[in-house]
Order: sequence, then structure tokens, then C-alpha cells
Amino acid sequence: MIFTSLFVINAIAAEKPIVLKLADTTAPVGLRGNGTLFFIEEIEKHTNGKVKIEPYWGSSLLKGKEILKGIQDRVVDMGFVLPEYYSKEMPIHSIFNLFPQGPIDFNIAYELYFKLFEEVPEFTAELESFNQKLVYLNMQLPMAVICTKPFTSFEDFKGKKIRASSRWVLGMLKGANAVPVSVPWGDLYMALSTGSIDGVATNLDGEHRTKLDEPAPNVFTMREVWMATPLMYTINLDVWNSLSKDIQDGLMAAGKAASKRFAELYANEFERVTSEQKEQGCIVTPASKEDIEKWVTMNIIAEQQEQWVKEAEEIGIKNAAQIMERTKELIDEAIEKEKAKS
Repeated sequence: MIFTSLFVINAIAAEKPIVLKLADTTAPVGLRGNGTLFFIEEIEKHTNGKVKIEPYWGSSLLKGKEILKGIQDRVVDMGFVLPEYYSKEMPIHSIFNLFPQGPIDFNIAYELYFKLFEEVPEFTAELESFNQKLVYLNMQLPMAVICTKPFTSFEDFKGKKIRASSRWVLGMLKGANAVPVSVPWGDLYMALSTGSIDGVATNLDGEHRTKLDEPAPNVFTMREVWMATPLMYTINLDVWNSLSKDIQDGLMAAGKAASKRFAELYANEFERVTSEQKEQGCIVTPASKEDIEKWVTMNIIAEQQEQWVKEAEEIGIKNAAQIMERTKELIDEAIEKEKAKS
């Protein structure tokens, strides 16, 4: 009888799922939130329920800039890592924003990112220096400028105080004759409402989800200008190495499956968001081909790429020029692939 009871207890213990804590900055809504929900659902599916994810939404446990170290220190097992938060810690990943034009199709972008990580091992090495492994990624909608003043062409950048998060995008705004400004994300609604800034240049879905297009209803969409930095989900390497091979395979399969679901959502999200903006009274103006050409050919872009190589070499990245060149080649190949597809 005692032996039978112990056997039952051990069997129940053996079936107890592995619980992994995951930190994210978003709520489980919208493009970003659904992208994370897809991943959580696919993990449980592809591990046959052996892994359960305990999500911490909306920076409830760790703020965006704390997640990289939080995963490294095992505060959480997994989490959302946005390289833009860590320009000094992740200089190699900061290279993405130096390429304003890339594939719009998420499936092509997804292939591009993983090809980059495969052919430019420095990306993986940089993550591993923080004891982390990439298991899933998605991306944001392309760039849009929302403004409190009329904004219908490239020339309307001139003189306007526009906020961006990336150092390199701020430089591009200056190249377009705007006045680049840095304001914390949480302060943007008030800054737009009070007129301390004129506009915000970032991903269309983020602007709409946080209602920034209410005080800034003039929307200038730049669909051919991708938000190049991938939204990455990483796992602590010690945690990863402690998992059995079948669980590891399940996590990677879950990432691929979640990406396919995300691609379906992403494909229609631009139209959905702009339709909602028009319904709420926004003036939505798509950038012309000429506007896009002016943005992506600004002299400042080549200058910034040279600056990145110089700074990278100064901090010990000896093959910085090769990383820059191979990244450019692969992005160009992806753009051509997309053109051929359309």
C-alpha cells in the first residue's frame, strides 16, 4: 500500500510541467501582445504540455531596459529583448536601424533575420555574452510619422520637433531637416498634447495602440521604411541547457509556428490600423515613391554606417566592416526577393 502510494506520488511529480517565467513590456493585446500569446500557446502545444509559461505582462516584473539583465541573472527564464534599449551593450544588433529600407513581407523578413544570425555569427555571440539564446522573433509595422500639424510629404519634416527612440533614426530626422528630440515613451501623449513636441516617428501599430494619434491626428505612413530591429524573445542559456532535447526542439518548433501565425496577422494589420485611424478622424497620407526615395538616399545614412564601423572597431569589433557589408548584402537580397515575389 505504501509502495503504491509512493508510485502514484512519483508519477504525479513526473508529470508536473516545467514552468518558465517570461517578461514582456506589452499587454496581451494588439500586434505585439498577440505575437507573444501565439508563442506561449505554441510552446504548450509543441511540448505536449510539458512546459507552461508564466507571463509577466506590461513591464509588471521588469521594465524594458531591465529584461536583458533580468534574463541573464535568472530573475526570469525568458523575455522580450529589444536591442534598441541596449545600444551600448548590444552594438552589433544596433546595426539594423542603419538600413531604413528592407522587406515589408514578414515571412521574407523572418528568413532574413535567421539567415543573418546564421551567416554573421557575431549576432549570436553577442547574445551569448549575456548568457542567452534566441528562440522566437517578430517585428513591428513600418514607420509612420504622427504629427500635431499637417504632414503630407517629405518636405514637412523641416523644422518640426520629432521624437524617435534610436540614435540612428534621430540622425536621419536631422538629415531630413527635422529637429530630433528624445522623450520617454510614457511621456509622449502629454508632450504631444501640450505642444512640447510636434510629432513621433516610430512603428505605426505602437503609435495607434497607445493612442498617440489622438493628440497627433496627422499620420504620414512610410510603408517602405521598415522598423528594422527585430523583436526578440530569448531564453537563459543555463535554463536552455537544463532542458531535454525534446523540450528544446519543442521550443524552437513553437517559435516557428508562432511566427507563421504572426505573419498572417501582420499581413492585414497595416490596413486595419490605418482604417481605424481614418474612422477616428485622422488624416492619413501615404508617402509617395519620391518621398521614400528622398528618405532612404539621404547622405546621413552612409555617414552613419561609416560611423558605426568606426565606433565598433574602437570597442574591439575587428571585423566591423565585414559585418556591415554582409548585413547590407543580405538585406538587399531580401528586398530583391520581395520585388520578384510581387
